[in-house]
Amino acid sequence: MDQSPLVTTSFMSSLLTKDPLNAVSYILEQCCLYFKADGAFLYRQEKEEGMFHSSFEHVNDSRFYPLPGIQWYGKPGEIHNVSSLFPGEEKAAAVMLPSEKEIIILAGHNCDIEASEITGLLPILEACTLPLRQGPKSYSSRANREERIRRQQSELMKIMKDARLTRIDLLPAFEMICNTTIETLDTDRVSVWMFDEARENLQVEAMKERGDRTVDPPMKNLPRNAFPAYFSALENERTLAVSNTTQDDRVFELSEAFNQPNNVLAMLDIPIICGGEMVGVLCCEQFDRSRPWDFDEKAFGTSIADMAAFITEHVKRKEAEMELERIAFYDSLTNLPNRHWIEHYLDDEIQKDQPFAVLYMDIDRFSAFNEELGYRVGDQLIMGITRRLKSALHGRDKLGWFHDGFVVLLHDPGEGIQLHQRISHYLQQFHAPYSIGSQDIYVTVSTGGAVFPDHGDSPATIIRHAHRAKTAAKQNGRSQFRFFDPEMDQDHLAYERFQLNLREALDKDQFELFYQPQVQASTGKVRGMEALIRWEHPKKGLLPPALFLPLAEMTGMIVEIGEWVLQTGLAKLNELENAGYTGLVMSINISPQHFEHPSFLKTLEAALAQSRVNPSQLLLEVTEQIAFRQESRTVETLREIERMGVQIAIDDFGTGYSSMKYLSLYPIHTLKVDRSFTKDLLLKDKSRIIVKTMIELGQSLGCEVVVEGVETAETADYLQGIHADMLQGFYIEKPLPSALLHEWMRDQE
Repeated sequence: MDQSPLVTTSFMSSLLTKDPLNAVSYILEQCCLYFKADGAFLYRQEKEEGMFHSSFEHVNDSRFYPLPGIQWYGKPGEIHNVSSLFPGEEKAAAVMLPSEKEIIILAGHNCDIEASEITGLLPILEACTLPLRQGPKSYSSRANREERIRRQQSELMKIMKDARLTRIDLLPAFEMICNTTIETLDTDRVSVWMFDEARENLQVEAMKERGDRTVDPPMKNLPRNAFPAYFSALENERTLAVSNTTQDDRVFELSEAFNQPNNVLAMLDIPIICGGEMVGVLCCEQFDRSRPWDFDEKAFGTSIADMAAFITEHVKRKEAEMELERIAFYDSLTNLPNRHWIEHYLDDEIQKDQPFAVLYMDIDRFSAFNEELGYRVGDQLIMGITRRLKSALHGRDKLGWFHDGFVVLLHDPGEGIQLHQRISHYLQQFHAPYSIGSQDIYVTVSTGGAVFPDHGDSPATIIRHAHRAKTAAKQNGRSQFRFFDPEMDQDHLAYERFQLNLREALDKDQFELFYQPQVQASTGKVRGMEALIRWEHPKKGLLPPALFLPLAEMTGMIVEIGEWVLQTGLAKLNELENAGYTGLVMSINISPQHFEHPSFLKTLEAALAQSRVNPSQLLLEVTEQIAFRQESRTVETLREIERMGVQIAIDDFGTGYSSMKYLSLYPIHTLKVDRSFTKDLLLKDKSRIIVKTMIELGQSLGCEVVVEGVETAETADYLQGIHADMLQGFYIEKPLPSALLHEWMRDQE
């Protein structure tokens, strides 16, 4: 037999320095290099006339796993094509060693084997395997098993870099884990189980049985309360190794429900631990016979469980990243792209120099909808419009929400009639009414349009110009569409100056207070009311505070407006007292700038003296942002207010910087639970828990608790049942103008 060109002096010198185990591995490694193979495998026949299974391998790619067993009928020295063993491989060849006990297989896309080159190597390879067959430890002994596990662990670390394990979906990763473990540990079934959110049930995520068949697990859930001894063992032991399930108290509970249906007689269960707590279990089971689990098998199982933990943590991080991205780029109510996402997207489109149009749609009188029908109805209306516009999207068009209007991006908008037809398609979505509860609501929109590149060369400019056009459409009588015109910039500035002339509004007595009643939850008796400012604009009608108070804060006018609210609200309270409605409490909101103004306490004292009302009937509502600042002046101001006899409330409690420490130290008399927590009170368990906790917290600190946003009888009944003190919302009554308040009060008598 000719000597193989692979067998050089250097090759033999290196080989002679190695023990038999390492010598076999070295030969397989050199075969991969010489024959340009991606994998070299030494298969051995464990029993006479039995299957050949891999005992040694050197691989450069994890795609070969799990390795199949083969039946061999060839003669020693004959090269056989075995490409069918490895689907997708262009070449795979096998040669039997002279002993007829081993086969060497080389595989790879570029593998190139000549008979003369491989057959000369066979006697040397057989000489290396002979001591392993005849030595004190058999070729398939534990020593070989440990070596195999060592290599498998090394490969599993490579597998972790596989693309299948970096996806959000855990199933492919868990299936790969099951496939690898069942092959390596030579067991009958392997499965991965993970806890549900309540951590009370283990649920099967992936399961593999020997024989490549898909199986239905005997149980899909393992309840903690049904198997306490088993769960206790998992939580207190790193590995739960059971050689005989009929004789081990730790798993005896599983016998009837889990082990007996499949005659599971041995188990190796390893907890999957993330962040110091068990999140799941890797289960390895042996059917029909008991089995002692060796140390190396436990070690391998632990490594696999750690891999499952690593993958789980990776997926959690990916999910967290996706959630952060969703928060940053998507609106929480509509789940539509927000301004940040739209601007990024438009920037990419501008780089491609492709024409597009932006439509900015503003719902006419939307603030009035919220005021008249409640914020819950307003949210439902927004969602109804979202669904209708999404279903109408054409081709690559996109839909976004900017908190004050919808934005539609038109790809390849065309010109003239074609462009107007595209725009008309979206405007027609508002022709039919929107059914909200038992009522049909008709909606109109004022829409502005801007086109790239005619109306700007940056996302911010194009969006701003579409917004300008929308404002022009609204000024023109609502329910209009306008394209941007450069003259609109100047018109818009003039309009803004006119619309937001706060000084004129204050001087000409254009502001008005509305009053929203507050009732005792247990009796329904009127206890007080909150004063809410409105602007009776000479051109635009009644404007809610959200449209002018932010500008008032920017310009400093908020202090003078706040003083007017104090004086007017206390005067109304005095009027009610004189009309016989005694003991009512007037709640008035104080802005941060007003609260921190040097003249605030003097102004408050003067307003109380002028109105001649009992100071205890005035409740000043401040935000958490004010109340929980640590400046000494803030603390002193709060205490001085209390010394006057005036009550202090934390408005929108739970939405800012609440702190147990400050609640207990500061002179707080009332907590107002924000409407954002009551919006889903009857729909979400979490909302009910949060509101109940806030009520109990406030009352434990001696505070009265007012719950805002009560819009249904069911919500009121529930809050009464959990002992809320006071209720406020559209179910009780919407904010009333001063002229209608007395009439409403008479009706309550």
